[in-house]
Amino acid sequence: SYLQSPALSPAERAQEIENSSQLETLHGLYSGMLRQFESLFSQERTLLTKIFQFLVLSQEPPSVEQLNIAISVKPGCKLSRRDQVPNITDTLRRLCGALIDIGPDSTVLFSHLSFRVFLLSGEAKQLRTPFQVDFKAGSLRIAVVCLSYLVNDVPQGPLSGSPNTAADKAEIALQLPLSEYSARYW
Repeated sequence: SYLQSPALSPAERAQEIENSSQLETLHGLYSGMLRQFESLFSQERTLLTKIFQFLVLSQEPPSVEQLNIAISVKPGCKLSRRDQVPNITDTLRRLCGALIDIGPDSTVLFSHLSFRVFLLSGEAKQLRTPFQVDFKAGSLRIAVVCLSYLVNDVPQGPLSGSPNTAADKAEIALQLPLSEYSARYW
């Protein structure tokens, strides 16, 4: 799958095949992939960094919609549809390729847990790549995103609109997809 990546030029594919000894381990393969990701446009690298960070540190697999919100929140600002990534499923597949799976229930997971471990590893830190995940800084960022979402996007007062009526959990999940996750894990 890596060699079929649209991010690789024919010359880079040939180089990877000729130097296959560099990719004997998963860490070597992941290192090579991260180096390839560095050739993406700046906005794509930033987006990919946020995606990896949230997937590595999230307490439960997010849905595609939850991930889109999490990577789109600008702390301190109310989120609008215009802030979100259009066609997020296609964008995830194009940027992440075979590194992620989108389940039938729309949850997003790494295809292999070893990639998650690699992004947190000292080996990834030695690469000095923007894609490695610092546990403390990443956890702080996710907390800020969740709190900002709760403060700026969840309406004040009863979610049902009336203090005498219980809110419909399914309706809230549709209207505020990241609210339950944010309230539970921030």
